[in-house]
Amino acid sequence: MNRVGIALLAMALLLALAWERQWRATDQLSRQQRFRSLLYQLPELLMKPTRVSGVAEVEGELASLWGQLNPHKSSPELARLRQQGEHLERLLSQGHRTEAVELLEKAVTPSIQALDEQLPAYAYQRLRLLSRTRWLAGATTLLFALLLLRRRVVAVSTLETPAFSLPLLRAMKSILLVVNPKGSICAVNQAACDALGYSEKELSGMTFQDIYCERPDLLTMASRRDLEGVYRTQSGSLIPVLIACSVIYQEGRVHSLITLAQDVSQEQLAAAHLESSESRLRALLDRFVGAQEEERRSVARDVHDGVLQYIVAARLQLEVLTNDLAGPSPASLERALAHLQSAVDEGRRLIRDLRPSGLTELGLVVTLRRLVESMGQELGWSTEFHENLGSQALSPALETSLYRIIQEALNNTRKHAQARSVSIRLSLHENWIHLEYLDQGKGFDSTFKRPGMGLQSMTERAELVGGWLQVSGTPGVGTGVRAGLPFQPPVDSAH
Repeated sequence: MNRVGIALLAMALLLALAWERQWRATDQLSRQQRFRSLLYQLPELLMKPTRVSGVAEVEGELASLWGQLNPHKSSPELARLRQQGEHLERLLSQGHRTEAVELLEKAVTPSIQALDEQLPAYAYQRLRLLSRTRWLAGATTLLFALLLLRRRVVAVSTLETPAFSLPLLRAMKSILLVVNPKGSICAVNQAACDALGYSEKELSGMTFQDIYCERPDLLTMASRRDLEGVYRTQSGSLIPVLIACSVIYQEGRVHSLITLAQDVSQEQLAAAHLESSESRLRALLDRFVGAQEEERRSVARDVHDGVLQYIVAARLQLEVLTNDLAGPSPASLERALAHLQSAVDEGRRLIRDLRPSGLTELGLVVTLRRLVESMGQELGWSTEFHENLGSQALSPALETSLYRIIQEALNNTRKHAQARSVSIRLSLHENWIHLEYLDQGKGFDSTFKRPGMGLQSMTERAELVGGWLQVSGTPGVGTGVRAGLPFQPPVDSAH
């Protein structure tokens, strides 16, 4: 064997190893997507009355998948999730559904998100795999082109593979079909036989049109490296594939077309499961947020019909007492009346905050604009509110989260900032809603001050819908809030 032959053999072995590694990476990605899919199915299963067997199966498969993905690393989050599930089951069995919803929102969902964050990003991994597949397909077609150019392949009708390329053919998990200018299949590998259900002899007597479900223009296909298509198997089932093609020319004429196809059915199935699970989780989250808002409205009614009425009655009684006094009212009595009036005003503000008017009827943008303008008029602020959402429909959970975050930011400014102006900007860009909030007040040193309950609740609301939030302050300049929340359209509750 000469130097060129040795070089080609080395290239074949290296490509065989690369294809094997690619197959393992694809299998790993499939496991990760299955793990994610099961993870986001768990909240819905946990809230079902007849859930015991389904939850046990999902938890068992999650533990098994985690062991396969991280063979030398335990997962305290999985154990914590199992404990939270048991606690949630006890609450539901005792009829404490409100406490169960609160536990799901504050403990179970963050545990799920923590587990999800430990897995690599799906989109980035998929792009890497596709890019590597294209590179390997190109390298493999180049190898076969070199083999054909060395005339180690006989006439197209009786195409044989040189002995030293057999390791590559056996190791490749991609479907290899070599097609002559008339469209007839003249060479295949074992992966093609396994995937399509034909023997090598049967495939050699077929045309590419018998396998490929589209009407192929071979020369047009040859210019593609990432062509998405569908192959038909012997049983009639369809396999989605990603195809890379290359034309081999010999003596100025088309000699053959080499096609390498990667089966992407598992990826598509995992992506569909994940999308379905995320859709169900968003619908579940919408219902949870709806339940939480209903509790807020219930508290607002109780405050209005109970505590606030007693305060109003007490103020009226003191006013009657003041009128009954012959002389001027004592200063202590006037102060008591002022305190009671402040309590009435504060109670009404709390009721307004607990029960936002118009969010459902008017939409997020109009409601926020009215909130900002009314608070600006009340406190003498100069206000700016800019947005590009327009009439864009958002999921109830996302609308409520944005409203509550901005409301809490305004309340913090009202209580602490002594601000002169407030600026708010909402923008939708690349499926993310970005919030920029800035008040010109006394600010604070964000490097030393520990976040209070208000800032913590804002952060938790952003993280609950998969987003992030940052608060920064500069003494004497003001306070800024920046947040990013993934865009979520409304989800049909039937899902």
